Amino acid sequence: MANSVPAAQPGPIDFGHLDTYTAGDDALTREVLSLFKVQGIVLLQMLEDLPDARTWRETAHALKGAARGIGAWRVAELAQGVEALALASADQRNDSLRPLAAAFAEAAHAIDARA
Repeated sequence: MANSVPAAQPGPIDFGHLDTYTAGDDALTREVLSLFKVQGIVLLQMLEDLPDARTWRETAHALKGAARGIGAWRVAELAQGVEALALASADQRNDSLRPLAAAFAEAAHAIDARA
């Protein structure tokens, strides 16, 4: 199923999943991971600004897709939950960002550790 998270979560990032798409090319892997970090920071900031429902949903969806692309399954799972809160109260939406930001920080740390 395309929306499911793999059962085995090897850490914040499934580098084996990413290697499938980068064919083990270290330079390409580093570039993709760097882009994910930059994009993730921007997208999380956009969410922290509590945009309108449509922008909230689209921004969370973008982060979910980026996370799935590199195998950051926990980030993707949490972003999916955040995405579903587009019509929730500002407090609920804000509260949903804490675990997402923490998971993203773990993924960013794993990226930095791999460098």
